[in-house]
Amino acid sequence: MESNIGIIFSYFQLPWLEQQHHDYLKEIKSRHTETAIVLDVKRGACTSEQPLRPNQRHEMLFSDPEVFEVPRYELVHCGDNFKWSEKLDNLVEDIAGRKEITIYIAPELAKKYCGRHKLVLIPEMPGFSTTEPFAKVVSHNSLEFRLGIIFAEQRRFPIAYGTVDVVLIDPYEGTLLLGQKPAESKWRLIGGFVDPIKDRKPRGAKQHAAYRELGEEVPDGVQLMTPLQYLDSVAVPDARYTGEDCIITDIWYAFAEFHKHLLRGGDDIARVCEFPIDSKLYEFVIPDHHRQLDIIIERFGGNRGDLLDWFSTQPAFRPDEDIPESMADNLKLVKPRDLATALKGG
Repeated sequence: MESNIGIIFSYFQLPWLEQQHHDYLKEIKSRHTETAIVLDVKRGACTSEQPLRPNQRHEMLFSDPEVFEVPRYELVHCGDNFKWSEKLDNLVEDIAGRKEITIYIAPELAKKYCGRHKLVLIPEMPGFSTTEPFAKVVSHNSLEFRLGIIFAEQRRFPIAYGTVDVVLIDPYEGTLLLGQKPAESKWRLIGGFVDPIKDRKPRGAKQHAAYRELGEEVPDGVQLMTPLQYLDSVAVPDARYTGEDCIITDIWYAFAEFHKHLLRGGDDIARVCEFPIDSKLYEFVIPDHHRQLDIIIERFGGNRGDLLDWFSTQPAFRPDEDIPESMADNLKLVKPRDLATALKGG
């Protein structure tokens, strides 16, 4: 047989290799004078798709008597497919020397490859050649399982949970719209968590989240007069997150008219109501939102004339603004300057 090498480039996100994996690897070894394994590696935190770190996959392969002698390498993920393909080509050429090269590659990785070597698609096997989980891990009562949970929690990166708070101001009344949950006596800002699926936008993702939360929690009674704009961000002292984890919230504001006979809460907000923007807000609002109140009162709680002057300079919505469909009925806009002039009797 002419000297050649089969390079197996895949995920190997498995707790162990099963018979189907052994059979496939034996088949590849039978076709070539040499074989090698290259692990697809993503730097940073582990994910549900790729839960095992590179060293854990190396240990799994080394402990398997069928493949422990096969050389193993890594290729770190890269956002540029051309650079990534060039790195893969350079790696396999260093491994192969002058030998003929065939790359056995996971289907999803093959879609990104634009290099110069022959590819053979690996059959779809969960965890081995796809990011579909190898097996659903079910909670059970054992020392090993609890130790695994402790290990995973201690090794993960601290999490900053992204949220948005929506500050709606009536510039003529000098009021702020707040919401109240069913089981709470105090009030809170409209808003919630950024959704990694619904708000995954190429631009304006946090603003999209703010519009979405507004549409969900105040479905009726709000007529926006200016677009939501970024105000500030704060770390929220939420008791649910201790240690190194925390909530980082972005505050978005807009000027709006409230139609009191239509105002109602939605999603997990039972009621909505207007409140004057002054220091008395601290009595009514949950402590977790007091840092946001500091910023809101400082910016909007001053002289009413200053608030109106600032409102009169605010931009109207751009025609191409990306607004969730749930908010479409509320976006009947009047240009702020024209509205200000009209209500002042101009």
